[in-house]
Amino acid sequence: MLPALRLTITAAICAILAPAQTTILLNAAANIAVGQPGLSNVIVTGSGFPAGTIAPAQVTVVLTPAPGSVGPTVQTTASAVTTVIGSTRRVAFQIPASLQITTPLPYRITLAGSIVRTPTTFSALTINPAASLTAVNPAGGSPGTSLAVTLAAAYSNFLQGVTTASFGAGITVNTVTVSSPTSLSVSLTIALWNSAGS
Repeated sequence: MLPALRLTITAAICAILAPAQTTILLNAAANIAVGQPGLSNVIVTGSGFPAGTIAPAQVTVVLTPAPGSVGPTVQTTASAVTTVIGSTRRVAFQIPASLQITTPLPYRITLAGSIVRTPTTFSALTINPAASLTAVNPAGGSPGTSLAVTLAAAYSNFLQGVTTASFGAGITVNTVTVSSPTSLSVSLTIALWNSAGS
């Protein structure tokens, strides 16, 4: 009879020590409307988090294609969990680079983990494919010359004063002029000894 009593007490202690899952109500929108895998840091805000410190490792972020969209579901661990006020927290994460898509897709963000769950609420985010060059004009140049090269891209976000360009050894970038989020011009000089540009 004594061993059965000990088992009952142990089970009761485990139930007390195990963290309870709490339903989190996420805001409908993330801090950004559009992001890219491996580049965009996202923050979602929600209420109903349990009191106390929540380690990022305790929160799993789940990205699921919105209904009607076809794409992979991915999970990642939160990079930060910060308290706003009371039970309201911000959960930060980076869209995983492993998410490979070819067209922009609407995604739903939910939370999972040892202490949080969001079975009915989500935040929305559109995820774009990785940026890619669609045109380079001209495609080459001669050693010892200076020229202007125009670059066009898809799903990029070029910003004047922030976007930089590099063409490798022996090619000096003089200026970068952004025309739009998907187009820029680069003034460059190709060294006499460089054969990479010809």
